[in-house]
Amino acid sequence: MISRSSIVRKLNDMEAAFTWSNARLPLCVVCVLHLENAPGTDEWADALQQLQERHPLLRCGIVESGSRSYFETLDPVPPISFTTVDRQHAESWQPTATDAVNTSFDAGGPLMRCWLVNRPGEQESELIICFHHAIIDGASARLILHEILSLAGGVSLPEPEVPVEPPRFPAPYRRGTGLLKKMLHFAAFQLKDEWRYRSGGLANPVPKNSKNAIISLRLEADVSRRLSVKAGRAGQSLNTILLAAIAAAVIRQRYGSDAGKLARVLSFADLRTALEPSVSRQQMGCYISMLRLSVPLTDEPDIWQLAREIRRAMFQASRRGDVFLMSMMSKRLVQLAFTLKNSRLGIGAISFIGKLDLQESYGPVNLRHVRAFITNNQYGPELSAFGKVLFGSISLDFTYLTAETTHEKAAEMVEEIRQQLVKLAE
Repeated sequence: MISRSSIVRKLNDMEAAFTWSNARLPLCVVCVLHLENAPGTDEWADALQQLQERHPLLRCGIVESGSRSYFETLDPVPPISFTTVDRQHAESWQPTATDAVNTSFDAGGPLMRCWLVNRPGEQESELIICFHHAIIDGASARLILHEILSLAGGVSLPEPEVPVEPPRFPAPYRRGTGLLKKMLHFAAFQLKDEWRYRSGGLANPVPKNSKNAIISLRLEADVSRRLSVKAGRAGQSLNTILLAAIAAAVIRQRYGSDAGKLARVLSFADLRTALEPSVSRQQMGCYISMLRLSVPLTDEPDIWQLAREIRRAMFQASRRGDVFLMSMMSKRLVQLAFTLKNSRLGIGAISFIGKLDLQESYGPVNLRHVRAFITNNQYGPELSAFGKVLFGSISLDFTYLTAETTHEKAAEMVEEIRQQLVKLAE
């Protein structure tokens, strides 16, 4: 039996879905900070201790009571796991980051762990931070990365915000406001879409295991700027363009020409400003939802046309309120996928957070780049990306499954995505 005095708050629907999934297959977010002039082990350990004192969820584990899950303060509070790795070469961070992506989190907490990849006397190093997905979204990632760099660099921070009352969905999506009818319509649409996709969608069989591998791309700042301008002039967002480029590469590399077929893609949405009250970007947690979109294909996948179809599908989903209903039913949908074991969520996915608002220097510490990888599994998409804009450059960090994609094939797809984005920016 849990003590009410130790409970910080109940997990929201998406946090509960991610926790349920992590208990069966790994699911976490791994950030890799590429640094210059970073401090040594003792200074990082001190910064992590201060960070843990600032945020209640970093002092918590996750407990269940009946059908609900809660963040519970640990007593005593263990320190955040912190390990050092010898930096033998510039890519020494990759095995550690890959292992982190493939390791389930102990829900007993703490829900964050770190590795410092360095070598005494060398200027360059990497800090790897792994989060349980229930405590992290794009806003939380920016908050924690900014604060850990500030603390390590000796930069003062304001007092942390006091947690406020748990937010609710907008009034039309609360009990007693026709919610059951909306949920039934949503479920009926999902079943109809599933039947339609099984009849005419791209076949993507479930692979044998969920081992992830990682790969990245980064566009030059001038290419990123031109691409952003062209997307805006075409009435598109970077999110739809990047997702279309990912889907087009998977289709060309895996399926070839499949005129008239449907492709299913996933896009994630930030719910913080849509909730009531809105959730401050200074609060940790995972306040996102997912849109699962089935879009028609042309003879040869055209990124602009595919982006238009994705945008149209997003607009229709928004009018139906799918972003809220999907969040409410996320745990049930995840459980259904794990139970049936015969279908996948889509061929490609992106979680694009826009600008990752970090500084290039924090005291003496210089931040050169940030990567972020989200664990995939065999019921997820064939190629999944975390996207952001940092220091003016668009970057995409991919996870793929080794059971169905070799490193060479993944590199081909990522290079095709890069080339297509550069071409679009011309």
